[in-house]
Amino acid sequence: MRALRLHGQHDIRLEQIPIPSCGPSEVRIKPALVGICGTDVHEWSRGPTLVPTKAHVLTGCKAPITLGHEICGVVEEVGCEVNDIEPGQHVVVQPILADQTCRACLLGNINVCRQQGFVGLSKDGGLADFLVVKRQNLEVLPAHVPLELGGTSQSPR
Repeated sequence: MRALRLHGQHDIRLEQIPIPSCGPSEVRIKPALVGICGTDVHEWSRGPTLVPTKAHVLTGCKAPITLGHEICGVVEEVGCEVNDIEPGQHVVVQPILADQTCRACLLGNINVCRQQGFVGLSKDGGLADFLVVKRQNLEVLPAHVPLELGGTSQSPR
C-alpha cells in the first residue's frame, strides 16, 4: 500500500509498505479524510520532535512513521475481539495513545499520560491506504453524519 512517511527533517517519502494486519482488539480503516495539522508541518520542517528516533515506549515504533493523526474513514476489518463495530461503518480516530495504567490514565486523563503517544506520530497514521488502531481509539459516526463532517471540527445540525 502507499504511505506518506516521515524519515527526518525535510524528508517525507511516498513509499510502498505492507498492508497492516488487524490484531484481535484492533480495527483496520481505509482513511477517507486526513487533516494535515501544524504538528505535521513542524515535524517536517523542524523535526523529528514528536516522531521518535528510538523505539517509542508504548508502540515500539520509530521513524520512519506514516503521518496523519486527524483521521476519519471507513472500517475495512475488525479483530476477533471487536464486536461493536462492523465493516462499512464510518469512524473517527481518537489519536491519543496512553498506557492505561498510570495515575492520570486511571483518573480518565489520558491526555496527560506520562508515556503518551499519538497515532500518526508515535505509530503509523492515516496518510496511507490503510491504518490499524485499537478499538478504544475509535468513535463511530452516527449514520446521519457524513464523513465530511466527521473529519472537521464542525458540529452537525
